[in-house]
Amino acid sequence: MRPSRCVTNSGKIGQTKVKRYWPGKALEWADDADEDIDLRTARISLDRAFPKDDDSDIPLKDDRRLRRLSQTRENKEELRAYHRRIRQAEIVSTEEEEPLENEESEEESEDEQMGAAMVKPVFIPKSQRDTIAELERLEELEEEERQLEELVKKRLEACKIETRHVVVEEIEKEEHVEKPLNEEANIEDVDTDDELNEAEEYESWENREIGRIKRDGEERDARLKDKESADDTIQSAGKDDIYSRDFSEPTGEDKMDKSIPPKVMQVKHFGRSGRTKWTHLVNEDTTDWNAP
Repeated sequence: MRPSRCVTNSGKIGQTKVKRYWPGKALEWADDADEDIDLRTARISLDRAFPKDDDSDIPLKDDRRLRRLSQTRENKEELRAYHRRIRQAEIVSTEEEEPLENEESEEESEDEQMGAAMVKPVFIPKSQRDTIAELERLEELEEEERQLEELVKKRLEACKIETRHVVVEEIEKEEHVEKPLNEEANIEDVDTDDELNEAEEYESWENREIGRIKRDGEERDARLKDKESADDTIQSAGKDDIYSRDFSEPTGEDKMDKSIPPKVMQVKHFGRSGRTKWTHLVNEDTTDWNAP
């Protein structure tokens, strides 16, 4: 592509530099044109939004957008005025509070210097007042109660001491009574059988042993009877027929006389699959005739 020629201000013919075209990239003259179009459209929209009184032929009440725009302007101005009034009131209140805080801090410092705060007086009815006579009466009652408690403690201690003396006297009396008895028992314990007959002593010992063995047997039998009676609560042991039954007697087929049926039927398990073929070797001929 050959560069185009252009005429400069000095009258000379020069070459103009042509820039390469890139796909997707807008040209410089296109950007300038877009800016001009944007400015024109913005100016038109502003003229429509804020028309001049001389140029506007349409009345305000006939355009809804203009009415809404003017209403928003009025609302904004009212809000600004309202916020401005609130701000001024806050400033005034802060200015008034500052001297009050200073006065309070000064009063607190003065109170601290003067000392503790005085308690507020409270009215108490006459029926609820503690007079001096009432206080003295209460003190007298407390003193009487304390003296009564001390008297009770002293009496308890005296009773304990008296009880100890009585117990000691009783123990001494028992010892005096038991002492001669113990001495007599000790004297009787010393028993010598040197002069007694040994045969008579042996016979008496034998009789005692026989009596002891007999008593032991009787006691054992009595215990067994008691145990049986305890085990048999209805006391039926030995009275029922089952205790006298013979469990070795024949039952069922054993009661039949095997000699009555025919000889063919006199086999074990007759008529069953497991019946026996032979009855006894005595009834069978076991002779071997081929034997030498």
